[in-house]
Amino acid sequence: VPPPYFWDGFRFGGLQPYLECALNGDTGAIDPTCSNLRVCVLEGTTTFSRTAQLIDPNNIVTVQSFEDEIAGLNSGACNVIAGGFH
Repeated sequence: VPPPYFWDGFRFGGLQPYLECALNGDTGAIDPTCSNLRVCVLEGTTTFSRTAQLIDPNNIVTVQSFEDEIAGLNSGACNVIAGGFH
């Protein structure tokens, strides 16, 4: 039996200063700029569940695909994306 393999590729990516806001879990309590944080994340995934533990749900924008995350970042609907990056 092979040993278990654990991988946690959960990351935020996006635009500054909002990326720093997401990394710090700040949605405006520390830095007022962070009140404009919008995180695009795939609905119904473990990434969504993890993001909802770290970021105020009012700052989360749910999307249906990775392409929608990128489109949201490009359109300004969100300024950070959450997902499994490697």
